[in-house]
Amino acid sequence: MKKAKKILVSALVASTLMNTPTIFETVKSEKVFAAAKSMKNTTSYSLYVNGRAATIETITVHGHILVDARELAHHFAATYAYNQKQHVHSIMIKSPKVEIKLKKNSTLMVVNGEKKKLSVATKWAANKLYVDPVPIVQALNGQLLVDQRGLVLSTTGSIKKIQSALNFDGVTKLINTVTFGKKTLYSVKDLATAFGASVSVDKKTSAITVNKETKKVILANFSDIININGKKLKMPSSTIVIQNIAYTDLDSFVRGLGGDTEGTFIATKGFLKGTNTNPQWVNSSLLLVTNEEDSTLKLIHVQSRKVVSSISQHDAVVSPDGQYIAYVSGDGLLYVMNLANGQTKQISNDDDVKVELTWSKDSKRLYFIHGSNNEAISMVSIDTGTITKIVDDKIKYKSDLHLSPDETKIVYTVAKEAKTNYTDDQKTDVDSIDTAGADPQLFMVDLTSDNKQPIQLTNSAENKINCNFVSNNQIIYLSASSESESLPSLKMIVGNKEETLLSNKNILDVTVANGIIYIVTEANGIYTVQTLHPETKSLNNLVRTKEEIKSLAVSPYNNQIAVTISTQSGEKVAILEKGQLVDVTK
Repeated sequence: MKKAKKILVSALVASTLMNTPTIFETVKSEKVFAAAKSMKNTTSYSLYVNGRAATIETITVHGHILVDARELAHHFAATYAYNQKQHVHSIMIKSPKVEIKLKKNSTLMVVNGEKKKLSVATKWAANKLYVDPVPIVQALNGQLLVDQRGLVLSTTGSIKKIQSALNFDGVTKLINTVTFGKKTLYSVKDLATAFGASVSVDKKTSAITVNKETKKVILANFSDIININGKKLKMPSSTIVIQNIAYTDLDSFVRGLGGDTEGTFIATKGFLKGTNTNPQWVNSSLLLVTNEEDSTLKLIHVQSRKVVSSISQHDAVVSPDGQYIAYVSGDGLLYVMNLANGQTKQISNDDDVKVELTWSKDSKRLYFIHGSNNEAISMVSIDTGTITKIVDDKIKYKSDLHLSPDETKIVYTVAKEAKTNYTDDQKTDVDSIDTAGADPQLFMVDLTSDNKQPIQLTNSAENKINCNFVSNNQIIYLSASSESESLPSLKMIVGNKEETLLSNKNILDVTVANGIIYIVTEANGIYTVQTLHPETKSLNNLVRTKEEIKSLAVSPYNNQIAVTISTQSGEKVAILEKGQLVDVTK
């Protein structure tokens, strides 16, 4: 047997530069030549185009692989035409403008009017023009690799290999990737290693198997199918093996091993799913959320997105020092739990209704609204369990309790009961309900005074929510008419004067942390988180998004921001990082 001639093919040139793209270049390969010699005159050859598997018809001429020119043009979305008079085949793209002219059995190619010599003559066979694909692809600003497994084509520039940084559970790792224009595929071996999974390759079928605990993922070269524990799913891109390195779709692979992706962040155990609400900062690394699916509290490590503990309570309030949560049991008893060891302490035997739990700064006292009709305000010592009533004026429907920064005042809202008019003396048939004078009003109590008499701060006929202290002498609240569609206003009370800080905006939520006002507004489907300076009334945008933000939670430690976002399946929690919202739950 005569010695096989060497042919031109493409392969990967190694690079030691971490972030410098490695670009595939033309070299020689005996393996591809041997494969080409064994092929029939025409055959369907595997083709990988921009991340998707396809086929293309080929022939071999003296050991060179030639491809159907019309099919090749199709993959570039180029126009293919034949001029019978001039016997010229043309391939044309508009942007950037390229026109290639070819004739059968010719070594001449004309690109935008410039003549170029082909190393292999074109071939006319079975009423089709076959061409050496490498110079055609280069002229069309793409790149082609020829491998014994098939052809790899990028129609949008060079095929590049780089190392990309991914964050696995809070730890950054470099993963080998291959890029076709805007499409990037990731090394199966590198991803598996980051997950702590094993990889094996079947010598007969070349199937790639990845095992991780209860998860088994099977991939195949030139296939867009991923087999997860026996269930076959379609991926947006096909797996490809280049120089014995398998690359695949990131999201599909991560989900196959039980993880989730959020941008470049990989949660190897997956995100907490379901409706999650009421985020509270425990410290700069821990967030407490209410999971509505099982009515429990979940403590989430923010950097890794891992649930570090689950607490069998639905509502609780985190202490300022981040060590405890306080909650009221179903039978009305007050408890405090140590978050570090899970130990629970019953604070008192009082089983009356307790709502709006509010911690003192030193985490040694709790203030709350007390009584079946929310008619009193009390304070309890965590150490002794002694309950002291602060306000006991018997006025019902108190809510929205807040403590001033220096803990010398409290502010709250009272909504009076509407008057019901009946048509009979037995009061069985309602005639009308008179809501006049029932609008909620703000009250303040000086805790340093002897009688602790509530002082009414407002008397206007409008709804009032989200009252809070900005400073010891500044109180804000959100005002909205209950009978009109006018937009709410943010108002501030200083002494006996009231002013409007912000109006003519759809204000959805407002909160205060460390003397800074934070608001969420919506306009034309865009939700914006902003800070508001009370003295200058100037606004500063923190983030804008099309996602529907429902509420804000600002950390008292370093002003970290968490939000709840409405989704089709419920609500999720996200945090603000570097001007962007990133998911903590899904």
